[in-house]
Amino acid sequence: MKKIIAMLLEGEFPPDVRVENEALTLVKAGFEVHIFALTFSQQPSLEEWQPGVWVHRKALRKAFFKKIHITVLKWPIYRRLWEKFVRSQGVAYNALHVHDLPLARVGKVLARMRHVPLILDFHENYPAALGIWEHSQTPVGRLFLDVPSWRAYEFEAVQSADRVIVVVEEALERFRKADIPSGKFTIVSNVLNLETFPVKPESEKSSGEWRLAYVGGFGVHRGLETAIQAMPQILKETPEARLILAGDGRNAAELRALAEELGLTKSVTFTGWLSFDESARVIQTSNICMIPHLSIEHTNTTVPHKLFQYMYLKKPVLVSSSPPLKRIVEATRSGLVFEAGNPEDFAEKAVQMIRSKNLKKWGENGHKAVLKTYNWEGESKKLVQIYRELLNG
Repeated sequence: MKKIIAMLLEGEFPPDVRVENEALTLVKAGFEVHIFALTFSQQPSLEEWQPGVWVHRKALRKAFFKKIHITVLKWPIYRRLWEKFVRSQGVAYNALHVHDLPLARVGKVLARMRHVPLILDFHENYPAALGIWEHSQTPVGRLFLDVPSWRAYEFEAVQSADRVIVVVEEALERFRKADIPSGKFTIVSNVLNLETFPVKPESEKSSGEWRLAYVGGFGVHRGLETAIQAMPQILKETPEARLILAGDGRNAAELRALAEELGLTKSVTFTGWLSFDESARVIQTSNICMIPHLSIEHTNTTVPHKLFQYMYLKKPVLVSSSPPLKRIVEATRSGLVFEAGNPEDFAEKAVQMIRSKNLKKWGENGHKAVLKTYNWEGESKKLVQIYRELLNG
């Protein structure tokens, strides 16, 4: 009989690239996966999403969710709602896999109830993320999302888990510094699944511009102000340069205002949210792709999936000195690194790349690194190994 793995996900499913990759990998390895998720629309309460992957959904009104989910540490109502939801489905799971920190205590209760292993999967440094989220700075946010309480909760969760998954070496290092034994940790990174990624590298005709592109969400921690502030210096050296920011987020208005203030309305393009195909086309038609993250605790302990998309599509990358980005780009020789938050250094490195004869080589290096190392085929083996050990095959 197949061993059953229950996954708790505080959000809607699909889509979620990481959860999809993990679930399909575990099914391929011979397990059955049941994902317990929320729905804010008319999605089925139970469906077989893919063969061997069942999705159980708890319907909530979005407004109610926004009010109740932040109370998970302070009040038991939301935790008990989740516990009742999972128990009511009658799934006889053999292991419990919790995606990210908020539902860790729910997972602990449910795992103990069934005497099964608990696996925590930290997609990010959640306490550090709270420190930069706008809603955590409101009076209500400060009451329910105070960072010290969430740090204590995180360490409590890690201590009670049988295994903990993190996404980069730098995330593991912060637990090592707290003298938590590293034996229970496994790094399973946010790399590209080459079997499912639908876009292939291709050659694009030159548009006559030098296009520097960013694709993804906006936010102060993403450092997009640095790129905009660098553009006047870049334009002095390369008048045909264009900065393309494909995405949206809470500081989009401020970024647009900054571009206008610097007289860059003709040189900086804001596309808004794009479809996947449109985003891929932005990458394909760009000369350089960038990740200008600020170097703060949150960005220093995670790695964005888009880095590996850029590299796979043979685009030379310009990244900030945030440690995971710096480590990967320097090791793969896939681009250049600038000092995080420094517009002058960003501009200098961008111009250096534009004038360089190494653009094609950097792109090829990144592509080869993804094919060889930074891909899901390799990372997935580590995930399967966790369950082989915990469930004896």
